[in-house]
Amino acid sequence: MAILWNETVIESLPAARRVFLELKGKRWLCRGQQRRFGTLFPTIDRNELRSVPRYQKLALERNSIDTFRSSARYFADPGEAASLSDDVVAIMLLRHFCVPTRLLDWTLSPWVAAFFATNADESEDGELWTFDEPLYELLGREQWVKWPETTSDGSGDPNKWDGVRLTAFEIDEPPDWIISGFYYPGFHRQNAQQGAYTMTARLGRDHAERLA
Repeated sequence: MAILWNETVIESLPAARRVFLELKGKRWLCRGQQRRFGTLFPTIDRNELRSVPRYQKLALERNSIDTFRSSARYFADPGEAASLSDDVVAIMLLRHFCVPTRLLDWTLSPWVAAFFATNADESEDGELWTFDEPLYELLGREQWVKWPETTSDGSGDPNKWDGVRLTAFEIDEPPDWIISGFYYPGFHRQNAQQGAYTMTARLGRDHAERLA
């Protein structure tokens, strides 16, 4: 397990129910994984893509977004329409179509996370990751003070953060920030899964390490 993350082993359904009710009440974000990887890497940083350099991954991202938009404009519903102009919303949708992206899916529902952790090989232990998202909203603001180039006027004022537009898709290595959040109004699968996302500016980053 990644440093600074506490680990709890759940060995019974009553214990799981107690833990899940607690997490739901605290509104922590949860993520289920089918094996005990001990890390949180998005699909664009796994397997054969892991060693691909940044500029190639950015090109892959851009090609995926542009290809999606060329057809999505004909069937996108109102909740998906922002994907036609917002790159992050576009990769949120692409994530749900199994396209490799830099995003990780999370959910407000521990039960949804548990489904994804247990719906594969029953001989493997799954894992649930969960973190205090409201606390992230508070402490995450410190990143923009540290990297003022992520704000629209270079002041480091968290209220003027514009890091996605300014740094996320640059060829050069950007500041090492991570964001966590929701997309409103959302789209069908996201709403059904009570979904949220984490995203890093740099590629090849373990989201567990960055969140910690």
